[in-house]
Amino acid sequence: KRGVKKAAAAASSGIGTAVSAGITAGIEAYNRGNQPTADALLEQERRVRMGRCRLETSRAMMDFLPTLKKAVLKETDVSRETEELKRLRIEKKEIFNKKEENEDANADANQMVTKELNEREDFIRERERCLWNEIKIKSMTRLVT
Repeated sequence: KRGVKKAAAAASSGIGTAVSAGITAGIEAYNRGNQPTADALLEQERRVRMGRCRLETSRAMMDFLPTLKKAVLKETDVSRETEELKRLRIEKKEIFNKKEENEDANADANQMVTKELNEREDFIRERERCLWNEIKIKSMTRLVT
């Protein structure tokens, strides 16, 4: 019985050593095949740097956006143009009323006043066109930004 036990112990010891050696060899082969090359390390380092760069850039932009928004709103404010358009509209109504009143007046004076009123009306019309163009440009700029 003792001989069989010794033989079994020796066999199991040999099998364990063989298994252990196989596992060790497998791990070493795996590590050799998966060792990163210099190019792979450089590529990984580049990816990490680019990721940091993107993160810093996005943080900087997020910090800058409120300031940019204020600047865009200030530059695209149309309240001045709107107020001027309102004043011009009132002036056009006054011109229209004066023209109606002048139709009943003296012919010579009527022609002079009508000519002046027409010139002023043309000026107002051109100024309104310019103001509307400014409002359109500023509104589109605000819409896009």
